[in-house]
Amino acid sequence: MARARRDVMLALAMRLTVALTTLSPLAASGTAAVGADDLHDARDGAASRSQRAERRVGESSAGLAAATERLHGARIRLQDAKAELAAMGNAVVAARERDQALRLDLRDAEHRLGDAQATLSSAVAGVTVQEQAVVDTVVGLYQGDDPALLALSSLLNSASTEDLVRRQSATEALLDKQTRVYETLRATQVLAEVGERRVEEDALEVATKQRAAAAGLDDLKKARNRARSAAQEVRESVRQRRRARQRAERTRARDLAVLRRAEAEEARIRERIRAAARRRAAQAARGNGVSAVVADGFLMAPVAGSVTSPFGYRAHPIFKYWGLHDGIDYAAACGQPLWASAAGVVTSMYYSDVYGYRLFVDVGGAGGKGVTLVYNHAAGYSVDVGDRLRRGQVIGSVGNSGWSTGCHLHFTVLANGSPVDPEGWY
Repeated sequence: MARARRDVMLALAMRLTVALTTLSPLAASGTAAVGADDLHDARDGAASRSQRAERRVGESSAGLAAATERLHGARIRLQDAKAELAAMGNAVVAARERDQALRLDLRDAEHRLGDAQATLSSAVAGVTVQEQAVVDTVVGLYQGDDPALLALSSLLNSASTEDLVRRQSATEALLDKQTRVYETLRATQVLAEVGERRVEEDALEVATKQRAAAAGLDDLKKARNRARSAAQEVRESVRQRRRARQRAERTRARDLAVLRRAEAEEARIRERIRAAARRRAAQAARGNGVSAVVADGFLMAPVAGSVTSPFGYRAHPIFKYWGLHDGIDYAAACGQPLWASAAGVVTSMYYSDVYGYRLFVDVGGAGGKGVTLVYNHAAGYSVDVGDRLRRGQVIGSVGNSGWSTGCHLHFTVLANGSPVDPEGWY
């Protein structure tokens, strides 16, 4: 909407300026119609006002374009910030889930470590008990003499075979008890050693889980910080977007005011043009004036170059809107000479933010209409307002001034202030 409004204002500003230039052939027609001097003065005053209005429109439109660009940039930043916020939100969720999983793993590892430590404590206590049992057994056995000597004594002192067997069995029982005590002690020691290794392994696992949990907690904190930063970026982008929209709306309001003034002045000037045209037609009908008939060769080409965009409706090369292209674009190198397409008088020359360096040439009447030629986007001109031009005279050079996409000439033919296809006048 802002672009369309801006382009409408620019088009109206051009039509206003174009309309003003047609006053020159009417004032310079040499007729003695009442009010010609007044019309000439009105033309000069209106032309000056038109140029000032066009500059304001150009500045306002440039401001609107800048505000619109800022708004577009703010929208992109807002979208990026929202995407970053969503990504950070997902990262926070993932970090929180990972932290919870690591906490569970750590808790399980701590439980296993506690069980292993309890088992180890029990095993150590068992070893202590078994060691004492071994001591007691050994002391008890050897207080009754060496078992081997007891066996020999039993053999020597046995009164009968039965007595010998009985004594031997008792001795073997003592030896078996000693062996079992030692075996139990060894088994208890093995269990204690296994318990120690398990405690070491579980302690290492707990330490690893603790480091992982700490890292996960750190990741969670970082993710939360990034999420907060992203949220702040979103809020800042929203504020920037709001400010950009407000600037665009203020610029649009200024453009609308310029548009209303331009429309009002255009209506007044067009009415004067129509009145002057009616007087001129009446004079021609009474035989007081002669209007030339448009014929082949009325105009010559204004520059040596190929046509890149003809007269008619097209998409604007910069803003891409569909509208009337009110002239012909000639592709030519910058600095290439521009020629006067017909003999005439320079009526206006100024710089436009949109059309760059412009030149208006009144070439008199043709087909009952006042004809004005308009050169746009030039690098500069070698003539001045009021100069009389010869057909084919070099008047300036091709340029790339104003809103232009490259070195070229935008050439317009105006008949009574309205653009017509130049091809019909060559």
